[in-house]
Amino acid sequence: MDYPDSWAAAYAVGNCLEGMCYAEDGDQINQVLRINFSAPTDRVSAMIPVVDSAWGWIEAFDSAGQYLGVCYGFPGLSQAPPGCTTSWVSTVVNGEGVWVQYTFSSSAADISFVIVGGQEIPALPIAEVQFDSPVPIQLAGLLDRVKGVAPGSGLAIQALTAQTLYDVHDIQATCAVLTGFVKDVQALDRNRITNLTAVQLLAIAIPIENAIGCMEPESISGARGARFSRPVHNQRTL
Repeated sequence: MDYPDSWAAAYAVGNCLEGMCYAEDGDQINQVLRINFSAPTDRVSAMIPVVDSAWGWIEAFDSAGQYLGVCYGFPGLSQAPPGCTTSWVSTVVNGEGVWVQYTFSSSAADISFVIVGGQEIPALPIAEVQFDSPVPIQLAGLLDRVKGVAPGSGLAIQALTAQTLYDVHDIQATCAVLTGFVKDVQALDRNRITNLTAVQLLAIAIPIENAIGCMEPESISGARGARFSRPVHNQRTL
């Protein structure tokens, strides 16, 4: 997928998501980067320049779309928002301005999507976006996502068992449970689980297998269904 190299109006989009969308925001919400996480994360960073009066901007939301907080401004800002840190990265953006890394963190590890962009038009370029995805967070996300899916299938019990085994550092047993989970999701009749739900569950479970070293390369490439590679620490360079 191709992405533009600049995004804007994170502030305006955040307002609209919070139910405070103003008429003047309408012209500003067509160039904003939204990143969804298949499992909640605790930390997201974006490298955005400070140019003239325009700042970078990250707004975070949980799985219910509830606002968690914002990171904006510049390094040394006297009252940075809670959870927000900023640091200088490099200098010179088209002859003026500097690159700043904006990081928003949540101790509850409940960040499900973020809106990344600028404070205002003109649009600001983004160099890269990074986010943490520790295995325990991914396992918690898998358990949360599978609740209520295909009752009686045992998927929720498998997810809970994998989480428990990983907590006691039994990687081999964790892998065995996750392997069974993936096979069961793939085998479920589509009258009991939709294709979209199956893909979402696999998009969480399979990267966990990869992260803890369960799967050999040939088994990954030969497996049925969508396979998503998501290392413990992700970075997207735009």
